Amino acid sequence: MNSIFKIIINALLIFTIIGCSSNQKNNHQEQQQAKEENTQESFQTGILIEDIKCKQNSAYSFSLYLPKVYSIDKKFPTIYIFDSHARGKMPVELYKDLAEKYGYILIASNNSKNGLSPEVSKNITSTLLSECSIRFSIDSRQVYTMGFSGGARVAGSIAINQGGIAGVIACGAGLPSNANFANKNFHFMVMVGNKDFNYLEILNVEQQLSSLNIKNNICVFDGKHEWPKKETMEEVFRWLELNSMKNTFKIIDYSLVDKVKEFIDVKIKNASDNKQIIEEYDYNKKAINFLDGLTDITKYESRILNIETSEEYLNAKQNQNNNFSLETGLQQKYSQAFQTQNTKWWQNEINQINKFIKINKNPKQSLVYERVKSYLSLIAFMYSDKTVKMNNFANAEKFLQIYQMVDPTNSEVYYLKATIFNKQGNKQKTFENLNFAIDNGFEDLQRLNEDIEFSSIRQTKEFKQLIEKLE
Repeated sequence: MNSIFKIIINALLIFTIIGCSSNQKNNHQEQQQAKEENTQESFQTGILIEDIKCKQNSAYSFSLYLPKVYSIDKKFPTIYIFDSHARGKMPVELYKDLAEKYGYILIASNNSKNGLSPEVSKNITSTLLSECSIRFSIDSRQVYTMGFSGGARVAGSIAINQGGIAGVIACGAGLPSNANFANKNFHFMVMVGNKDFNYLEILNVEQQLSSLNIKNNICVFDGKHEWPKKETMEEVFRWLELNSMKNTFKIIDYSLVDKVKEFIDVKIKNASDNKQIIEEYDYNKKAINFLDGLTDITKYESRILNIETSEEYLNAKQNQNNNFSLETGLQQKYSQAFQTQNTKWWQNEINQINKFIKINKNPKQSLVYERVKSYLSLIAFMYSDKTVKMNNFANAEKFLQIYQMVDPTNSEVYYLKATIFNKQGNKQKTFENLNFAIDNGFEDLQRLNEDIEFSSIRQTKEFKQLIEKLE
């Protein structure tokens, strides 16, 4: 009986060993197959690739830049990018030189844009992130999201609601409306032009993030509501590099630390020399944000304490608050006036705004009126776009007149005017305004080709000439 029992036990052990060996072999084969499949899918490095289809959903695609040093044998920091108008190529083109310099992968959605439902937007971002994490050699500790305008809110939403993001770069907009802060373990960089209509909102975002103990920094550049220039964006890449050093993901590069320190010190000195006490304070804060843990920051901490209690700083902050109150009041006034005032009134108001910008001896107050103009452009667009879609031509023409007065070089003015004229059957004015739109910077070939409002003229010689002009 005992001998039979031993035989059964031995047989079971043999089957178990064989089974484990077989499972290990199968697992190894699956891993090897996955690795080979990943290796087989190669992309050219050092160039912008505009249209890579997602395997999970071929309706989705992305633009890509892989640095020349890219290899599947190494993991790379990666930035996922979201534009407000699904222009994936644009930011990759803008920042590929920085990605090359610092060794980053850039992946930009060609589908994420303003106006999508939350469900569709989440599907696009989830597909992009999950798929690219397999198709490319990405360092999961150094995954970042970046966006412009509505795309900035998408970038922030991924970090806040989904997690797995080390840092967010939000350009021209702040937090998403559905921010529940399920995750707080990320850094947040906000970038805004000093003439951007979202400027006040972004200053409030900085305060909100600080109250939640989310590490954040703000970069104000000379510009409107737009993607920052490459030279400005380099500050972000340095910030990411320094954060990675602090987190021990990278060896400390003291030459970069010294370069950043020298850059900020120059900014502090210039602000001090020009009696710009708020800017001096902000650059000292930035020095602490960037350099804490990498070099001695005592002098910056000491200077901040001295500035905060100075009468000069307190007076400057009061003036700043007065300007912000002026800006908020003007926004409210003009929002109401869109419904009540005629174009003659608007022409007078816009002339006054332009006059304040031109002759105002207070540069900071001039910027208030610049931002108000940007705000008016946005509101005029929203009213124009809505009334054009509703075929409310009388109001659409009024709002487009205001739009053109406040922002005469905006291509959207002429695109919407062309839409109205085409609805009214005026082909000459349609093509005239479409040409004006292109002359003023319109370059969305896909939008023009797919816009149902122009389907009746798509086969005409004039329309084909417009397409050739854009191509």
